[in-house]
Parts: sequence; C-alpha cells; structure tokens
Amino acid sequence: MTTLARTPDYFALLQSALDISRQKNATAVEAALSIENGFNVDVHEGDVENVEHHTSQSLTVTVYRGQRKGSASSTDFSYDSIQKIVEKASTIAGQCAEDPFAGLADPAELATSFPDISAYHPWDITPAEAIQKLIACEQEAKAYSSKIAQSESLGLSTYQTHYYYANSNGFLGHEKGTNHTVQCSLIAKEKGQMMRDGEYTTHRNSQHLQSFSELAHTSADKAVKRLGARKLKTQQCAVLFEASVARSLIRHFLSAISGSNLYQKSSFLFDKLHQPIFPSWVSIHQDPFIPEALGSTTFDYEGVRTRKLDFVKEGVLNSYMLDSYSARKLYMKTTGNAGGAWNVMVKPSVAKDTHLLKQLQQGLWITELFGQGVNLVTGDYSRGAFGFWVENGEIQYPVNEITIAGLLPAMFQQILAIGADQDFRSSVITGSILVDNLTVGGL
Repeated sequence: MTTLARTPDYFALLQSALDISRQKNATAVEAALSIENGFNVDVHEGDVENVEHHTSQSLTVTVYRGQRKGSASSTDFSYDSIQKIVEKASTIAGQCAEDPFAGLADPAELATSFPDISAYHPWDITPAEAIQKLIACEQEAKAYSSKIAQSESLGLSTYQTHYYYANSNGFLGHEKGTNHTVQCSLIAKEKGQMMRDGEYTTHRNSQHLQSFSELAHTSADKAVKRLGARKLKTQQCAVLFEASVARSLIRHFLSAISGSNLYQKSSFLFDKLHQPIFPSWVSIHQDPFIPEALGSTTFDYEGVRTRKLDFVKEGVLNSYMLDSYSARKLYMKTTGNAGGAWNVMVKPSVAKDTHLLKQLQQGLWITELFGQGVNLVTGDYSRGAFGFWVENGEIQYPVNEITIAGLLPAMFQQILAIGADQDFRSSVITGSILVDNLTVGGL
C-alpha cells in the first residue's frame, strides 16, 4: 500500500486558497484538505466477495464576507480548480444572510503546540495476504464447534488519513492517522434455530489488533452461546449493558451536551450545566492526547487546541461540548470539540477483577442493541435488544425479541455501577454499565 508522505505542497495549496480568497475581498477564510488511502477485503465461505481499493481527496474553502459565509468543495487540487471553488464560495457568501455568530475561531483559542499522539502506523499488508488470513480465520472459526453452520462475513480494512487545515488567523496544521479493523461474523445452528454473532478488533497500530485465531474463537463462542434463546415476560428489572453497547448510553449523553442540540433547545440537558446528572461517584473525562487512541488529536476541525476536560465531575455536569459557532450562540467559549469528542473515558467504580454479573444478581445482561429509538428532546429511550437472563449472578439462558425502555435522565441517575472492563475500540471508552429498574418488553 502506498504511504502518503507529509509534504509542503499541501500547505502551499492551502496558502494559495487563502491568498486567492483575500484577493476577492474576503474578510476571513479557512481551508481544509483531507486525503484518505487504503483498501478493504471481504470473504465468505472461502470465496473472495470484495476487494476495494479506496483513494479519496477533498478540498473545502469557506469564505467570510463580514458575517456572511459561503463554502465550496472540490476533489481537484489544481490551481484553476482552487480559483473556481473560491469564486463559488465567495458568490454563496454574497447571497447569504448575515449571521452574527458566524466566523473563524478566536485566535487565542488556536493550537500552538502539537504533542506526539502516535496516531500514524501504516500496516504493511497486501490484499492477497489479507484474504489468506481471513480464509484461515474463517476455517478456524468453523472448526471451533460443529454448531457453526457457516460464516456470514469476514472483512479486513486498513486506511491512512491526512487532514490539513489553515485559516486567515494564521493557523496551519496537519494531523495524520491510521485505522485497521478485522471483523468476523458467524451463523450458529441447532434444532432448527439459527443465530448470528461475531466479533471485531480495531486499532491505529496493527500490532495491537486481536490475533486472527483469537478473533475466530471469540466469534464462534459468541454465536454458539446465542442458541436456545427464549423470550421474556414484560417486567421491570436491573439491566447490565456490556461495555461494547454501554458506550451508546454515553454517546447519547454526549449528543445531549453538544452545542448544536443545546442552542436549538433540542436536548433534555439544555440549561443543566453545573447540575447533578449522574450519581455523585460518576466521572466522565476527555483526554485527546492518549498515544495511539482512536480519538486522539491535537487540534479540532477549526484549528482550536484540544484539551483535557471533565464533562462530568462527581456526578455534576461540568462542561458542554462546543465548537466556536455553538459557543457564540450560547454566549460561551469553545471547548475545542468541533468535529466531536476526543477520547471520552468513563471512570470505573469497581476493581479490575470485578464482573458486574455478580452485582446484577438477577436481571438482564444486554450484549447487542438494535434500532434508534432515542428522543434527545424528551430523553425517551426504547431500543430492541439481545442478551442473557441472569439469576444469582450466573447466566441462565439467552433471550431475544425484547425491548429496553426508560427515560435517559432517570437512567443516568439509576446507574448502580460501572465496570473496569473498558472497551477501547472507540473514541468513547467505558466499561459495562449497570442500570436499575428499566422496563424490559417481551411477551
């Protein structure tokens, strides 16, 4: 795979976009350039289903004329193309209405130092090698148990990304990263019942991926354990969200404190800053500088320095998640979160060797969620789920065709424990989360 080098040509290209914009009487301008390169392969039952090489590039120029804003993009990096997109952005800006909150980030907020976050680790693997490894993984998974009827899909993807950003306030920055993912999905069959499950591994550094052999065994074990799934009667009970699905609860919280939802008053956490949202022992912290982590970055999409933040401290909502525009709308300051959250970590409440099944005692352990039944305005929560019924802290049997329902404000307050089994396969990092008294809909 071709490795994209950090080259001054891209900085010169961005500078050209700024210069041309100034010549057209722009009062401010910003330009962002992104490049992505990689491939993905998929196999099924020993056959290659897909081999796709992916190369993309994009340049976006945003021109400001006072408080009027216009943007245009192109995949063509030639000088003529830059002139055209600047002209188009300028025309759009001239036709737009004034927005008193529009504009570049405050110069005082821009990043001036760029610590090493070790985000770039290209994987020296070819599509042919990837196919060979996936087929071997599939064979090992099927050999794990006679109950594995077939594979659903196995895939490997590896990508390199480069992001360059410049603005007329003097900022010029470059971030590069890699992401490698391998996934295995299988179908188990017994007594006429077929169940699907699988596993995936993802990391910036291929050396830290789960081995293909371990992935095969974990995927097969998860699929087999789904067999014999039953239904439940509708009831109120405690629910343990496995770490891989517990992160969705934290994502709902982050969406509720994001600037765009707040200034539109479309969040149940509007006007809740400095109020208790979680139990007093809960802390949710952002750290954008963790080496090799998926959410690490030294500046956001506006060039603003990223920072360590306590979104929740001792249960209290300590900070919103804002970019420059939403901050101005709320008469606050940016938190350096244009583009999202950067390594949000939920502090465990138990020791590393503690499994929350014991604390659950009796209730439902959720391992997969379906659907998008979440209303951020009201906090209403309802999603389909698959999991396991637990009694005396021990798994009894798998359950399916159920829904989990509640209100997010109440669910956050009803958290009983947060596990130390943290899942690092995301920019949101949490362990399992045990929530009391949810409605489980079934028969």
